[in-house]
Formats: sequence, C-alpha cells, structure tokens
Amino acid sequence: MSQPIREVRHARIAYHAALRAIRSSTVKESDHQGRLPTLLNQRVHGALRGMAVSGEWTTGNTTALK
Repeated sequence: MSQPIREVRHARIAYHAALRAIRSSTVKESDHQGRLPTLLNQRVHGALRGMAVSGEWTTGNTTALK
C-alpha cells in the first residue's frame, strides 16, 4: 500500500472514531451483535472479531461503535 493511500485511510478512521453515535435501538442491537462474537470467541486463538455492516450510501455504515 502506498504512503498517500495509507495516510488517507488513517485520516478517515480518525475522523469516524471522533464521531459520536446516537444510542438508537438499531445502534444498540448492532452493538450487541458486534460484542457477542467477541465474548463467545475470547478464548479462541485466531478468532475473527470483525463485523460487516452493509446498507445504502450516506446511512452511517462506517460509523464506529464504541
């Protein structure tokens, strides 16, 4: 990965990490669904802990859940 692309990705992550999420019922459910695999796989070596979020453009898919 080239340096300019890496810098853009880091800047994008930093931007979204600074946003606050509204605690709606959808966000709460997404948070629960994201934590569940982490809790279930906490002792599994090499377990994946990511979550794929899909949807229409400009609907907040890249919002980080804290």
